[in-house]
Amino acid sequence: MEIIKIWRIINIEKYHNEKVRKFYKKHIISNPLKFWTNIFKTLLENEDIDEMEPYKLAEEFYYYALVRFDLIVLDSTYMSEDKLQEQLDYLFKQIEDYALKIFKNMDSAINEKHNI
Repeated sequence: MEIIKIWRIINIEKYHNEKVRKFYKKHIISNPLKFWTNIFKTLLENEDIDEMEPYKLAEEFYYYALVRFDLIVLDSTYMSEDKLQEQLDYLFKQIEDYALKIFKNMDSAINEKHNI
């Protein structure tokens, strides 16, 4: 799978190539964290979630997916392409379930707050 090959190259080169390191920090770490921080900040401002640090919530949410993906890539050398696809499908299902759980909890809190 091409994404696995690209991920491996990025992971190797981020330690040796300044352009790749900047790319990784900006597009793989910083931008997604800003995106999720803004979502959690908006939820906090609308009082849809309890007082929590939006950046910390973003880290917890995003880093889980990033580490799980990295583990799959690490093991991908020893997997058939079918097994690799199965692992990626499972990961994306877990991420989806995790996100739905977070948003369901937020929805419950919103409904309680507004007596819905």
